[in-house]
Amino acid sequence: MRYFFFIIYFFISSQIFPQVVFTAINHSLNDVRACFFDDSTNEIIELSSNNSYLPVWFDDKIIFNFGNHVWLTDKTGNEQKILFEGVKPVVSKKNKFVAAYTKDGIVVTDSQFKILKTIEINYWDKITPTFSSDELSVSYYDKERESTFLFSWFNETNKQFGKMTYHPTWSPDGEKILLNLGKIDENFRVGIVDTSWNEGDPISFITSKNENCILPVWSPKQNHIAYMVLKSNKTLPNSDFIPGIIILYNISTRVKIVIAEDAGFTEGAYPQFCFDREEKFFYYTAINDLGYGTIARINLKDNYEKKNLTNDINRDCRLPHCQN
Repeated sequence: MRYFFFIIYFFISSQIFPQVVFTAINHSLNDVRACFFDDSTNEIIELSSNNSYLPVWFDDKIIFNFGNHVWLTDKTGNEQKILFEGVKPVVSKKNKFVAAYTKDGIVVTDSQFKILKTIEINYWDKITPTFSSDELSVSYYDKERESTFLFSWFNETNKQFGKMTYHPTWSPDGEKILLNLGKIDENFRVGIVDTSWNEGDPISFITSKNENCILPVWSPKQNHIAYMVLKSNKTLPNSDFIPGIIILYNISTRVKIVIAEDAGFTEGAYPQFCFDREEKFFYYTAINDLGYGTIARINLKDNYEKKNLTNDINRDCRLPHCQN
């Protein structure tokens, strides 16, 4: 009986921490690799060989870029399959669809990776596409028109969503949209709107005009929003990181707390930090003494205790994505 309880305890304790994927760069070898990190065992597994990057979860599998193609693998990296040509893949809320940039525009596939639609549009690849809550529309940013557009790949309609609006992200309950707004090379703000919002309608801002706030994300249970405030518009010496702090915003109380002061911003990727599904832990890219990135974990339930998880001096680790 004692061994039975030990096995149960081991199983439960092994499930405490979520599993995270991230991108690791070895600057001396000019090598970039998609990696899997099991926070319960501290094990890092390289999912592919050179030139793999931007892994994201697809149910219990992992989608990542290898060169200019999208691939699928398991957590061991042993079962790999090429899916389609494209970069910066994103997954819809219920894992029904995948979208990615291609040379022709944006491609949308079903869960079996059959291409359903190719959207021939002029997108700006520094802004990652996002899915609407009903999973039937994809957002993209047109730099020439300085606007985000929503393309309904299902109804084949295209409409302007918002000028100088980036990464519209639907709340877990599907009733709100989180916005990042601002003019390129100037300050950005974070705001919340209803799903019925149209351009020109009021926006409930949670940041001021004087802050330079970017990359907002919802927590899975919709209790918090996290975003980054840039300390500068310039990268650090001998690094491509722009330094920033991370703010945790309580949606019900509207209280803001600084939970990280050593965060690094990587241009052209979204999201760049994540909550675990229980909202106990928060993962982000911290800048170490070498100017490299390390995946750091904040314990949101224990006085915001921080722990650096990837301390390999040969790995510049960044852009964690949690399994939710």
